[in-house]
Amino acid sequence: VADGDFEPVVNDSLLATSDWILEHLEDPDVVLLDVRSQEELSGEDMKSERGGRIPGAVHYEWSRSLEPDGSGLLRPVEEIRENFAELGVTPDSEVATYCQVGARAAHSYLILRHLGFDRVRIYDGSWAEWGNDPELPVETP
Repeated sequence: VADGDFEPVVNDSLLATSDWILEHLEDPDVVLLDVRSQEELSGEDMKSERGGRIPGAVHYEWSRSLEPDGSGLLRPVEEIRENFAELGVTPDSEVATYCQVGARAAHSYLILRHLGFDRVRIYDGSWAEWGNDPELPVETP
C-alpha cells in the first residue's frame, strides 16, 4: 500500500444533533424515529435520567425489521415498508433515527436506505444525550 494523505470530512447531511432536532421539532417534513424498546420508551427500562421520547417521535423498535426466528435476516422489504408507512415514515420525509447510544439507530438508518429513503440522518447523541439534558423537552407516551 502506498503512503498517502487522507483528510476525513464530516457529511453533516447524515447526522442530526440536538440543535438540529430542536430546529425541526415542528417541521412536518421531518420524522423522528425512536427505535428503542417499548420498555425504554415507557421509562420501565431507564437508561438515562429521564424516560419518555423526543416530542413528536414515532416508535418503531429496530428489531421489528428482522425475522423473529433469531436468524438476523430482514423481513420482506414490502412488509417493512408498510410498517413504516403506517407510522407516517415515507420516502418523501426526512427521517432522523435515534436509540440510546446510536447503534440501533445506525441499523435503522441502513434499513431505511435499503428501502430507498434518500434523506436519513442518525442522531448519534441519541437518548443518552437527550434524556440526560434537562434543558431538552421530553414527551411521555
